[in-house]
Amino acid sequence: MKNVIPRISFTLGALGLILAGCSLGAGKPSIAWRNYGFSDGLGNQATAKSFIGTPFDSGCPIAYFAIREGADGKEIWGSSTVLIRAKGIGAAWEVVEDQGQFNEYMRLLADPASGTLWVANRQRIFASLDGGTTWTDVYDGPPDLLCAGWNGMSLHAGRLWAVGEAGIVVSIDTASFAATEVGRPTCFSRGILAASGGSVFLAASEGLFRSTDNGRTYARVADIENSVAICEDAGSVWALGNGEIIRLAQDGAVLWRSGSAGQYGFQSMTAAGALVYATREDAGSAVVSIIDPSASYAERRIELGGRVSGAGLTGGISVDRDGWLYVGLAGRVMIHEPGAADDEWLDCPFGVSSLKTIMSRGGETWAGLDGNGVARYDPATDSWVTLGTRLCGGLVSSVEAILVLDTGRVLLGGPGTQIARTDDGGRTFQFLTYEPGSPSISVQRIRERANGAIVMTAPVCFGGASWETRVYLSADGGTNWASQGTVISNPSGETFGHLEVDEGRQSLWYTCNQGLMRGNLDGRNWKQVVGMFPGKSNMCVDSNGWLWVVADGPAGRGIYCLDGSDTWQKKYLPLSDERRWTAAGVVVDDDGEVWVGTNDGLYYGVTGGTAWYRYGKADGLPSEIINSIFVEGQGPDRVIWIGTQAGASKGSLNNP
Repeated sequence: MKNVIPRISFTLGALGLILAGCSLGAGKPSIAWRNYGFSDGLGNQATAKSFIGTPFDSGCPIAYFAIREGADGKEIWGSSTVLIRAKGIGAAWEVVEDQGQFNEYMRLLADPASGTLWVANRQRIFASLDGGTTWTDVYDGPPDLLCAGWNGMSLHAGRLWAVGEAGIVVSIDTASFAATEVGRPTCFSRGILAASGGSVFLAASEGLFRSTDNGRTYARVADIENSVAICEDAGSVWALGNGEIIRLAQDGAVLWRSGSAGQYGFQSMTAAGALVYATREDAGSAVVSIIDPSASYAERRIELGGRVSGAGLTGGISVDRDGWLYVGLAGRVMIHEPGAADDEWLDCPFGVSSLKTIMSRGGETWAGLDGNGVARYDPATDSWVTLGTRLCGGLVSSVEAILVLDTGRVLLGGPGTQIARTDDGGRTFQFLTYEPGSPSISVQRIRERANGAIVMTAPVCFGGASWETRVYLSADGGTNWASQGTVISNPSGETFGHLEVDEGRQSLWYTCNQGLMRGNLDGRNWKQVVGMFPGKSNMCVDSNGWLWVVADGPAGRGIYCLDGSDTWQKKYLPLSDERRWTAAGVVVDDDGEVWVGTNDGLYYGVTGGTAWYRYGKADGLPSEIINSIFVEGQGPDRVIWIGTQAGASKGSLNNP
């Protein structure tokens, strides 16, 4: 974001002084980048249909959207892994910002009176008074809480109210930007409403809560579990959760229930003009329901043309002051004009694809899209084929683990108890069960051992904040799996991390927030490495058998390598601000040169990291948030694959 608080500006200024002494400019090797996005097949619906014909939700997922009445008319704003804008109905999308802390924008809201934009990511809340040209960092979530994402915002009487998933409620003066933390009433809060009657309503997993003392204390007023949306119209409060909608008076008394609790049903909701508009899943397709309270809650349904299943209903619903209806889906916003036929929708696909991971081997290159399945690179056409979201045995929104074998076989992992395997470039898939009894589980890393065995890690949640990471092993290419036990468990937080195979030391390595873990090649006998704390950063083993990792270690923050004598060496770290590091971590290519991914671009360390060079947007990359790195080949034949917030990039060194 631009024009943030002085503390951030000072940090980046100090960072510039540090980098100035790192040989980041003089003699910089030239890298030619070829960027790939939506028009090249990444997240593109057309390529998915023509290739395997599976249902597919195109583009990067839109977490939320807002309609801003600007000086030149309506603007559509979308929040995702980047912040996007369309200047007018039917206009093309443009990326406004891609530098969100923790790489994801969670919510946004446009003040209908002033046009002020409010945007929240996983920790911070920003405001723009000039339509997105400049931004003010209004509020930073407490570092001990990290907020776990802002899930709701509400404007009323000159104040913005915001609630985070971890339970924090903040009230902000929209004129002075003065922010006050008013309470931490409950965890897993999903929405907030500052109602006209003076009450503050909170939607949470445990039910619907009401405060009459400006958000300091709350009492439960309705048993609508997993409440996810809340709004107000004509003096009534409407809440959505557990597949149903309820209507309440300002004092919390329930006036009406839809009677669809526990069923596939309503997913997002808004109220306008004495009507309630809600998206719902019905028989595998998406429907907009319009409920009229004045006509005994009569319901009119408008189908979204069979374009998308209910799994794509991720972006909310809105009605502007002229009666235009907007529905946010995975990868696009669909718009219905007042008076148009029910089946007439303007489809506005979001043409930026965020990548979580990328891997290449023997000419087979695959990328996991953030919220949109997996894509395969086609060297014959220099483009990508997106295979959709229906992988891994269910409605999977992302592929987070990829393994490409020498045979061309590809294994894909993500949320759920199955992995997907293809032997024909993605034309057909087998879905292989690795864990029969843990639905809240997600494959994070798949690796191959020298003997052909495949090992993978999968964090599992036991409800609340209790997590553990399990190890699985397959000796037959992924058909059958054996659970090897647990790497690490944490009763109060996540254990996500990265796995690496180290044949020379006959070890597996695992990084996580609790530390660096070491076990044997069968995934057993795990012990924590004393004094090494790499967080969730990626690591690698180079061609000499040295292990490389970004970590807080005995000599402070830096790049550490475990050499042939099993001694940790600290290498020069080109970036000191730890908030800028991403999970891309460190990669050492077969020439012994080092590549590091950050929120501030790609860093290239020649001759083992003795001199460093930075590559960003000015050098041709589409984004400076680097999520994944994979380097294939040696010398002048090296290919550098980069996964970013705004697509994939393929680089080649022009002067190796």
